[in-house]
Amino acid sequence: MARAAAEPRRRCPSEVTWVAVVVVLLAIQTLLAGVLALTGLGRDMALVAHSHPNWSVARVRGDVLSQVLTLVIPRVALALILLWLAAMLRRGRRWVRLVVTVVLAAGVLVELEGAFSPATALPLRLVAGLMAALEVLTMVTLWLAPRSRAFFAPGRLP
Repeated sequence: MARAAAEPRRRCPSEVTWVAVVVVLLAIQTLLAGVLALTGLGRDMALVAHSHPNWSVARVRGDVLSQVLTLVIPRVALALILLWLAAMLRRGRRWVRLVVTVVLAAGVLVELEGAFSPATALPLRLVAGLMAALEVLTMVTLWLAPRSRAFFAPGRLP
């Protein structure tokens, strides 16, 4: 531990900074999806009320609110986790590189599902395809760029 404290911290390479910026963009995208869920609240209430005409207004409101909360709360939590991971990346923590890779790989799967879903509007399909490509490029940069690999090298910092 004394040895690690005595060694000067190396500067974060631009490749790792770029990866951190992409992770921040993913956090913003996640928050925007939560905001979009909130903007459709009135429409959702009308759809549920129409589908269940015998339900009271309180029951319709409660059903829609629970659906919105199950969409919004996890998205806010994920965005906060992504922002924390972006900060940890710049510190050179080796474990973060693996965690960010897993998160990005899961994001690629979600984006590809949206890109190839016929139920998704064409502009959203294009955005999903571009985000998937960006996430793959980010993983490649994180693991294959020489300066990134050197930054996360085992002898550097824990």
